[in-house]
Amino acid sequence: WYPGRLVERRSGAPTWRVAATLNDRKLGWRCVAFAPSNPNRVYAGTCSVASFGQPDDALPGAGVWTSPDGGRTWKPARAGAANAHVRALAVDPRHEGHVFAATTNHGILETLDGGASWHGRNPNPGSPPVALAVAIHPGNTRLVFVGLRGGGLRRSTDGGATWKAWVPGLDANASVNAILFDPHEPDRMYVADRASGVYRKLPNEKRWTPLLQGLATHEIRALALSADGRILYAGTEGAGVFRLRVRP
Repeated sequence: WYPGRLVERRSGAPTWRVAATLNDRKLGWRCVAFAPSNPNRVYAGTCSVASFGQPDDALPGAGVWTSPDGGRTWKPARAGAANAHVRALAVDPRHEGHVFAATTNHGILETLDGGASWHGRNPNPGSPPVALAVAIHPGNTRLVFVGLRGGGLRRSTDGGATWKAWVPGLDANASVNAILFDPHEPDRMYVADRASGVYRKLPNEKRWTPLLQGLATHEIRALALSADGRILYAGTEGAGVFRLRVRP
């Protein structure tokens, strides 16, 4: 984090190299997202850091940066979001310039032009929420999901114009900081709440089901799913990484 450097290692390369640098020791990089329709288009979200190099959600960041050439060159894509502290990015699987950003100080932001301009997509425009996670449904890009601090999981069926809480089983005041789709069955979803653990929703189910077996703590920081959708990984606060087989 000091100073904020984004590093990369390309296939076959023996070492890592610096891909981009933020010339401010109080700034860092928090998330990276590749465009599914064009792997050369990359977006990176920035944050502020406090003591010991830890991100501080209460402080502004430096917005979103974008690369058109697979990370070789970068430029800020910050109009409308110059000081955004970005927690997560979601790129439309069909259109490389369409991106949602979950931010801690501007709520939910959207760009349709690759970051040249951003506009808010918040449930309450006068009081933007602290947005922790965002995801676009792989099979229906009008379906967008966001996780809010203390606001649970919200779903939009109209591309972010309106938002509603979605299906029971998850605390309405949860702090959802990870949202995943099964790569082979997108309506099979997983989310993580910062305090109560991991949840799953199957296509035909009407509620979220907790997946807590074997977890030493319910404080979940991140989720990842294997390419075949069989193994779910949960990164925890202070207890390491756990894995769970979720498909036979």
